[in-house]
Amino acid sequence: MMKATLPILLAFFATLDVAVPQSAIPFRDKHIPPLELVLKLSILSEHMYDIDSIDSEHVPDFVDRTELFKEVVDNGGSSETLVGTFRMVDVDGDEREHIFFALRGSDEDADWSAATDFGLSKMVSPGGSPVLGQSSPVRVHGGFSKAAFQVYDDIDLAVHRIINSTTNIDDLAHKDGKPVIYGTGHSKGGGEAQIISAYMAHLYPDLSVQMVNFGGPQVGNEAFKQWVERLDNLSTFRFVYKNDLVPRLPPFYAKCGHLIQIERSGIKAYWKQDGDDDGYVGISSNWNWGMSVDDHNMYNYVGMLEETLLDPNMMYPSHFERREGYPQQAQQQQLQTLEINPPDDEAENETENAADIARVEEKQCCFLWVFNCKAC
Repeated sequence: MMKATLPILLAFFATLDVAVPQSAIPFRDKHIPPLELVLKLSILSEHMYDIDSIDSEHVPDFVDRTELFKEVVDNGGSSETLVGTFRMVDVDGDEREHIFFALRGSDEDADWSAATDFGLSKMVSPGGSPVLGQSSPVRVHGGFSKAAFQVYDDIDLAVHRIINSTTNIDDLAHKDGKPVIYGTGHSKGGGEAQIISAYMAHLYPDLSVQMVNFGGPQVGNEAFKQWVERLDNLSTFRFVYKNDLVPRLPPFYAKCGHLIQIERSGIKAYWKQDGDDDGYVGISSNWNWGMSVDDHNMYNYVGMLEETLLDPNMMYPSHFERREGYPQQAQQQQLQTLEINPPDDEAENETENAADIARVEEKQCCFLWVFNCKAC
């Protein structure tokens, strides 16, 4: 958790508006995760801060099967991950087991060292091999990637142990006949969850992966965004409480995933955050100026979701924000006929991504300069 306010110099980042090309590749999944599910994932994300040993049994009461892993990463920090299941009534009215993995956010000085490793790098396994191959233009936050792949194998094995030990596969939450895996976390844990979820969906087309994070930072370049949006067995939802600063950082990374904006006036869902040309409206550009450290605390997220569940006057979105007058029937028909095609000119994409990386490298020094104060 953040323990102190950041310097006022963070206001400088509002000016670092580095444009990246918008992806022409749309997400398939237009189904917003139900409130009860999101609340459970938020409680899990909050509880990760209380898990301080490999023998800890401090998990929420609704959790069933669990495995806890703690790995020490290269920078001396640690990465705790909980893998398990909880039972919940699905959209079809049947109660099923839901498989999840949850990662802890920054809670130690060494964790903040990893969080401020802003250099874009290839996704690399602990053994040093690029997980998407040498030629891939995908680049992600160096610190989050290192921490994520330090625990990835543990998560992968635990998830498949649960699947393989389930007598009746229909007892697991599934989508399109595929078991659903939910990845979650807050802050740094949310950033790592996004990387791990994408890689798991990439490796296992027979799984459906849904990433729901809270106050998670942006984690990659435009190539990462496009790669994520091509994975039709992956959906990503970034929940942001009011003016939480962290989800707006780093400002020169690509915005990846759907945005669920939490305000006292209501919760709204924004398609790929910026909307598109097919009827979905993006959030106001003023969103980028949100700079509250206090809003980043995980109890804000849990408290607001609990209040929304209990108060019938508080609304939870059932659809993404649309432009006024855009016909819903046309949107539904478009969804049914949607096809995802890779870019025609791979070389052109690589050139654009190289330019993105160069822009990031130009900005790194000033960004690290502020965060090296370690005010958090």
